[in-house]
Amino acid sequence: MTKRSGRPRCLFAIAIGLLCSTAVFGQAPPPSTEGREAMEKIAVLVGTWEGEGWMQRGPGDPSHFTSHELVESRLDGRVLLVEGRHHAKEGEESVHHALAVLSYDPTTQGYRFSSYLADGRSGDYPARWDEGNLVWTIATPNGTVRYTITVEGDRWQEIGEHSVDGETWRQFFAMNLTRRAD
Repeated sequence: MTKRSGRPRCLFAIAIGLLCSTAVFGQAPPPSTEGREAMEKIAVLVGTWEGEGWMQRGPGDPSHFTSHELVESRLDGRVLLVEGRHHAKEGEESVHHALAVLSYDPTTQGYRFSSYLADGRSGDYPARWDEGNLVWTIATPNGTVRYTITVEGDRWQEIGEHSVDGETWRQFFAMNLTRRAD
């Protein structure tokens, strides 16, 4: 009669123990409610919006456009997906097409506005909720660009401004939208 070694059983038990401990200790912590609560403040943006606006690009008269903005809540309210399409009022020429992801970052206690343009440009910009307005800024080599969205009921008003010194602002963009009933 041969004697069986306990070594395979011991290795098997150690392997099972390691797998179980990895499963228990490697689990992610429960999701924070902080991000969801912050996103609830800006959920007023969710919907389909249409309207008009203007944009000043250099000297001369501003360009006027029609606008369509689609804002969807994703990932259980933790992210907003925003797609904006602007067309020249005189025709169907696209003057601006952008996709943005708006989320809350608990480490900075602010919002992150990640923007992607049809021409290939993109960037991540800080945003904040300021007395009922969503404000995000873009640092440029010649100053700061600031966008402010105000939503009251079914009306979305947005302006874009530029400042060289951070104190004096010049408006170069305006958009007025109405929430479309789906």
